[in-house]
Amino acid sequence: MRRSRTLSVVLVAVCIGALHASPARADDRAASAETPVRSAPFDVAPEIARLRAGDRICADDQPQGAWRRVGLADGRHGFVRDADTQVVPGDPGHPCTPSPPPVVAVGNAEVVAVSPTAPRPRPERAREPAERHLLGVMFELLPVGTVTFEPPSADGGDTLYADSLFAVAVAPFFDAAVSPYVAFGVSPQAIFRVKSDQTSEKSAKQFDFRFRLTGRLPLSPRVRAFARVSPAYSVIQLPPLPPRTTGSRSNPQGFLINVAVGLEVAVLPNLFIVTDLGYQAGFQGSADGDTRTSYLHIGAGFAIGL
Repeated sequence: MRRSRTLSVVLVAVCIGALHASPARADDRAASAETPVRSAPFDVAPEIARLRAGDRICADDQPQGAWRRVGLADGRHGFVRDADTQVVPGDPGHPCTPSPPPVVAVGNAEVVAVSPTAPRPRPERAREPAERHLLGVMFELLPVGTVTFEPPSADGGDTLYADSLFAVAVAPFFDAAVSPYVAFGVSPQAIFRVKSDQTSEKSAKQFDFRFRLTGRLPLSPRVRAFARVSPAYSVIQLPPLPPRTTGSRSNPQGFLINVAVGLEVAVLPNLFIVTDLGYQAGFQGSADGDTRTSYLHIGAGFAIGL
């Protein structure tokens, strides 16, 4: 009778444990080669740690594409290339290995208690980290554009439209990333050879003090597409008046809007090649009449990650 009662207790405990058991959510793994741990699952993400061959790690049981999320000894989480890890036998001292069940006494018999296994809390998924800030410079070609002159309304003259000369520009920039997908920045631009193709006077220069909002979309671990809008305050610095000409004239200035799309390609962990294609339209004016410019531009440059 006592043996039957003991057997019944064991069966009940086994059934309860089977009903409440929770599948494992983590794997014991080890680095198969020296590999970086990155803050996000792509190669241009910042490196937060480095594993040596043989280092034991607690990893998610399922990869995320070519990457696997791992836990570090200091409590942080990161991503490693799944191909750089391998499953290893369980180690009783490793945090991914469950402790053996306790032994309890039931009557005169010792029974292994199969208690409901409390599910291991799954680490909260880290929010997407901010990308590195970018500091760089763009070199732009402006092959197509227009120069528009509208005299003061009191003069009653006609508005003149003319194609622009082939212009060139240089634009340093700084982008502060607030997420992997959004950045705010500034990019002052200087444009040279600003004039219509129908005048023989010297070229003007244009200075655009631009703020910009950039949206990014990763296409691969090394390539990101972006779209950008850049409102600006623009000043056209007119050339001096010809000799023996009396009077003076003021430099047109006013609002400008620039839109562009392009690619950022990581050629090194901290070096990016940047290309863009865009259009800008100015609304500059002065007391001597409105001189407005608009350009189609294509450019290339480079940036470093900070």
